[in-house]
Amino acid sequence: MKKTMKWLGALALMMMCAFSFTACGDDDDDPNPSGSTDSGSLTLQDMLVGNAWYIVYESSDVVEVELYLFNSNGKADAAELERSSDDGFTTTQADRFTVNYSIAGNRLTIIESDGDTRVAQLDITNGTSTTMRPVKSNGTLGDAETIYLLAKGKTADQLVEEGLIEQLMDRLTAERRQGGSNVADGRSLVGKWNLVFWQEYRNGEWSDRVQTAPYDMIVFTEDGKWEYWEYDGHESENRRDDRERVFGNNYYHEDGSGTWKQEGSKITFTSDEVVSAEFLSYDGTGNAQLSVNFGGKICIYKMERVQ
Repeated sequence: MKKTMKWLGALALMMMCAFSFTACGDDDDDPNPSGSTDSGSLTLQDMLVGNAWYIVYESSDVVEVELYLFNSNGKADAAELERSSDDGFTTTQADRFTVNYSIAGNRLTIIESDGDTRVAQLDITNGTSTTMRPVKSNGTLGDAETIYLLAKGKTADQLVEEGLIEQLMDRLTAERRQGGSNVADGRSLVGKWNLVFWQEYRNGEWSDRVQTAPYDMIVFTEDGKWEYWEYDGHESENRRDDRERVFGNNYYHEDGSGTWKQEGSKITFTSDEVVSAEFLSYDGTGNAQLSVNFGGKICIYKMERVQ
């Protein structure tokens, strides 16, 4: 497969700038030349080394990802991953290679095997995503690109053996099936949500589950906690315990709980079952679609806010 290396720039642009994204960059001056951040003593070295990060590229007929695992020896295991509509988005094609890298402050330098060098500036964070911008030859910054955390402390072989790469591609395929992500950043989950419909993706196949009222609910609280309420019925005889919940005339029991944190469209759950979750769409009022990766399966939930 032809190596595109979009986030590392096209060959035609390498003569003009040190690093290039797919889009042409803005000629802004470096807003943070000292590399200072709000992350305390966290450094770019801490954020990158030993961890796998990826970038997603938009296309109507291709799911394309570039993945980088930054090792402690100054080398990064890299891969270009692709699924296309030609085979129904079911097979992941992979082109694996190695690049050298170096870190200075908040700037990352990538050195390819042929000696070509590119530089990017990254926002330092302990979150699951951050912003990366190309540094041009004149010192100005280009357009921002989001880079996402896939896993911490995993080797390249472990990423494959534990199925983390396939799970990532499955989730992105599910999003593409739903028409892509169009959620507005910063929207809040807080409140009660009915689960009116969901689709399950497992072993390359989809199944639909249409629900009828009263629905199961997910409840998100302002203090960062969540609970899954499973509908029991109108009567609670012989079922009431410390997990029983009452809403209106209906009874529910708690069937899962934990904590959550939202960063834009990314949602991090503390749960043994949930690997990650992300909005696929949200109209800002009462309707949303949520993609949840359970590890062995991915579910797309259609949610309606309970008034």
